[in-house]
Amino acid sequence: AGANAALVKAFFLAGGDLFILTDDPFHDPVNAALDVPTTFNAGSAVAKPTSGGAPLHDGPFGAATVVNQFFSIGRLDVATVLAKGGQVVSADAEGNVTAAVWDRNDYAPGAGRMVIATDVDMVTPEGIPGSPTYAPLNDNGRFALNATAFLVNGGSIDGFAYDLIGTPSCNITSGGGNFYCGINGTLFRFNAGLAN
Repeated sequence: AGANAALVKAFFLAGGDLFILTDDPFHDPVNAALDVPTTFNAGSAVAKPTSGGAPLHDGPFGAATVVNQFFSIGRLDVATVLAKGGQVVSADAEGNVTAAVWDRNDYAPGAGRMVIATDVDMVTPEGIPGSPTYAPLNDNGRFALNATAFLVNGGSIDGFAYDLIGTPSCNITSGGGNFYCGINGTLFRFNAGLAN
């Protein structure tokens, strides 16, 4: 794990993007290598709601008002996240940090974008008890899509504007002042914005 974590860290520091899902300190080699460890572990057979703002809880795929954690869950230390240049974007009802993001160069000059979510079930339908699929799309699904959009499309964290770097995986067409991206017959809304 240590050698693999070092390779992942090198990839990130060279501009690669990371989406880290860390349930507990025992499955945390990449976080440890990045000095942003998971500091808490608890098991919960009852879903624990998390909430927050842009870019993960409020992004181009809509508002993910209540994103649930389930079973083994972790936490991040707010002082560590801030010291490493990150931004806390998600917390549970007790104020524990459940997700953080880093835009390009935030962690270190030349580093890529990074999302750390402290439970794999934050991006699975199982986070919503009784919901074995994303159909209809639930808040955990929106959270996962918004996180992916942040990593792929980027933008500024303050006042979030997505810049659509590179070639999108589907055609972008204008519709009423917004942009729409058709994926498997479904239309997802991207709010157009300008960033300096």
